[in-house]
Amino acid sequence: MSNEISVDLHLHTTYSDGVLSPKDLVNLCYENGLKYISITDHDCTDAIQESIDIAKEIGQIEVIPGIELSSQNEMHILGYYIDFKDTRLQKILSEFRNDRVSRTKETISLLKQLGVNIDWKVVKSFAGDGTVGRPHIAKAMISGGFVKSFKEAFDIYLGKDGLAYIGKVKMTPKGAIELINMLGGVSVLAHPTFCMEGDDDQSIRIFEQTLIELKSYGLKGLEVYYKNYSLDQVSMLKRLAETNKLICAGGSDYHGNGESDEVLPGLVGPPVEDFLLLGN
Repeated sequence: MSNEISVDLHLHTTYSDGVLSPKDLVNLCYENGLKYISITDHDCTDAIQESIDIAKEIGQIEVIPGIELSSQNEMHILGYYIDFKDTRLQKILSEFRNDRVSRTKETISLLKQLGVNIDWKVVKSFAGDGTVGRPHIAKAMISGGFVKSFKEAFDIYLGKDGLAYIGKVKMTPKGAIELINMLGGVSVLAHPTFCMEGDDDQSIRIFEQTLIELKSYGLKGLEVYYKNYSLDQVSMLKRLAETNKLICAGGSDYHGNGESDEVLPGLVGPPVEDFLLLGN
């Protein structure tokens, strides 16, 4: 088994909350030696075809159609090899986009009451052709001099416990998994430690029961390799995946926003042998 990283299955573009365009992201991945990547924008598939076309022009790199669906209980479900042009999926995603626009406008209104006077048009300009959301609000706040970083914007205003946080409509984990399966895709639980209370034995046992439940809905994989996971975390998650017959997936969750915990594409990902199981 090769130790060289050639797979990254968790990447974001400007169509959701990433900084790079599909073209720039695919080129970066190619330059960093990746051979298989998946664009997994949040609740959005707009970057997929563009990314596939760019990869074909480059050669030697393949884009797997993907998505990251937000669901309840802070669970995000990654979907790979989905039929991203399916009209049923696009109808659901359109509803999500409309909800994001409404929430963004509500957040801007709430921020103004808090003395953070940013404009909808500025926020929308940062989103470009992508789906508007909190990262674009954060950019407008930084641009306007109200905060100095994404971290400050989210810690004080936009994060779950922030002063201007507005929750969104989310699918159930069961609904997200079943949707991906309906689209002919493979569902994987993203950044699983986000769903855990801790790394003690009891927390791991409780999380394993959650995994068993998710598997009963059709979950096929677990994001074992992720960003800055420690060797102990990877080992623990790999054991859980193998025990429960789940595929070991992974990726950098690269957004390009320059945050302190960011990892470049090409530095973390699953072995090719595990990746190939997703397509079988």
